[in-house]
Amino acid sequence: MNLRDLMGAGSSLLLVAAFAAGEAKAEELDGELLARAAEFLKAQELQDRLTRDEFAAEEGGLDERANLLFEEGCRLEDVQAGRADEIAALPARTTDGLRAKAEIVRAFYGDDPPGGSIVDCVIWSLVLDLVRRPA
Repeated sequence: MNLRDLMGAGSSLLLVAAFAAGEAKAEELDGELLARAAEFLKAQELQDRLTRDEFAAEEGGLDERANLLFEEGCRLEDVQAGRADEIAALPARTTDGLRAKAEIVRAFYGDDPPGGSIVDCVIWSLVLDLVRRPA
């Protein structure tokens, strides 16, 4: 093994250590934000499933089931609104925190970006940049 090989191995270890330190720092600085964002995203998956099931029940003529699913969806939406307010109030101190907030926006809008403002395309681009790009 020559010096170049040793330096290459050392550089790789340095990158692994820096990545681990970055994750630990994100947890230290944005732990509450990351935890609340994870809760939000999990509940958003449930909200999406409820909506799909509600539409399927309507199409199948199961009006009572559709109404129950709609009511449960409304209840969960109220809870999600409170969670979103709490998350918005927490400052993101790391790229992981920023990415967590962007994931929430992406999960909420799905494949239908917001529209109506002349800067919505820039906002959506920023969200996608944060969600798609590695740290």
